[in-house]
Amino acid sequence: MMHNEENEKKSKRKKEVQKWTFYDLFSEDTYSMNYSTVLITGANRGIGLELVKQMASLSDPPTHIFATSRHPDKATILNELASKSSNIHVIECDVKNEESVAQLVSQVACHVGSNGLSLLINNAAIAFKHSLSTVNVHDLMDNYHVNAVAPLMITKQMLPLLKLSAENGRKTLVVNISSTLGSIAKYRKICVGDYQYTYRASKAALNMITRCLWVELKESKISVVAICPGWVQTDMGAPDADLTPTESVAGLLSTINHLNEEDGGKFFTFDGKPNPW
Repeated sequence: MMHNEENEKKSKRKKEVQKWTFYDLFSEDTYSMNYSTVLITGANRGIGLELVKQMASLSDPPTHIFATSRHPDKATILNELASKSSNIHVIECDVKNEESVAQLVSQVACHVGSNGLSLLINNAAIAFKHSLSTVNVHDLMDNYHVNAVAPLMITKQMLPLLKLSAENGRKTLVVNISSTLGSIAKYRKICVGDYQYTYRASKAALNMITRCLWVELKESKISVVAICPGWVQTDMGAPDADLTPTESVAGLLSTINHLNEEDGGKFFTFDGKPNPW
């Protein structure tokens, strides 16, 4: 009985989602972006890879798209994209390693120069789905490190480049790819018995970090937001999830492009709706 109820809820949610996820990818607002220099972490697969694909395919794409991967030699599709688009730069980076992040900053700085970095998308993430009976310190701390600590430290190290962009009068934004699973106000179980302590807690921490960053950086004209990409058909999502990566990222890019200064410090769904903390 419980299993049937869960299936009915999934079916209903999919029908609701389909009303607003099939974006026209060639609509006026997708021809170009308001950001000329973009860094995307975790770009070798899933949402990160799709972000690179869609940005590169714009008629007026960013001048530089920096796409990171822990193992760029294994990022076949990402490398194929880079071979066809000179504005895509594939850079090796382990977001848990501060030396690796420092090297990333140096490589980005060499390309952008005095223009700085206008858009940082902290997308790299991992997910261990533990219940109380299986949760352990190692996986919990690993989730915190990749999903919450790394975005903070990357933003810290990229700050001089972000400030350069803002000082030049360019719209400058940090996007933390979060999850509604980290929302305390909207807590719910995806399926029976799946409490996901490690992942949920790490995304809740990222949400607080987002808010703190915005409070500190808004005087420097750097905006910071958290966005949930939705439940997506990726390795971290599920084959029967609500959205394809194409649908999710089309919404993400439209939302990012339409954010204004007053939207800083907020949490959004991928299609631009307010998301409760």
